[in-house]
Amino acid sequence: MADINQAQVTTSMEFELPSALIVEDDEDVAQITQAMLSALGFRSRVVPTAEQALVELVYRTPDVLLLDIFLPKMTGEDLLRVLPALEYVAKVPVIAMSAVYEPGSRLVTSVRSLGVAEFLSKPFNLADLRAALRTAGVLDAGQG
Repeated sequence: MADINQAQVTTSMEFELPSALIVEDDEDVAQITQAMLSALGFRSRVVPTAEQALVELVYRTPDVLLLDIFLPKMTGEDLLRVLPALEYVAKVPVIAMSAVYEPGSRLVTSVRSLGVAEFLSKPFNLADLRAALRTAGVLDAGQG
């Protein structure tokens, strides 16, 4: 009986953790990002394409979306243009990620104009991710 109760408590606690959806086509980057999010107290899911992200967002609305900008076929920038039309996702903060980051560039300006909360330059570390999550309003100063 104690084992069942422990499992129920663990499951209940997991659902209280904030959630993140990582949209990243590089498996290594996705795994590292997922590990960092876990260290900061988030549960997360990974999808490798923007198209899969749209499907995932229909079923589960995360607390934050971490979005690679350079994805195959539908880009992260394309996905950002679609998100406002999805009522249930429109207010989810988005953290854009890219290995190609030059402050003030057309890419950064365009992505920021589409409402991203923060822009992470890859590779990033735990402190960078923590700061981005705080800027996005999904991590309190006392967390992580």
